[in-house]
Amino acid sequence: MLTKGQKKYMEEYEKYKHIVITPGVYVNKNRPIVEYEVVSVGVDQVVLKTVKNNHVTTKTLHWCRKNLIEVKK
Repeated sequence: MLTKGQKKYMEEYEKYKHIVITPGVYVNKNRPIVEYEVVSVGVDQVVLKTVKNNHVTTKTLHWCRKNLIEVKK
């Protein structure tokens, strides 16, 4: 039996699993002024660097698929 949170995650996973994250520049859907450069993509981890101040952080692949939109140049 799945918990409510697990069920929500599975639904979101199915919704976003087709989105491919590749190295490049992305913006956050919820905060479009925040730009990220995808440095590397692992099995379930993505290394991001903020464009403005070069802060490096790690997010899950699911978070990136759900929250990032690629900037077309």
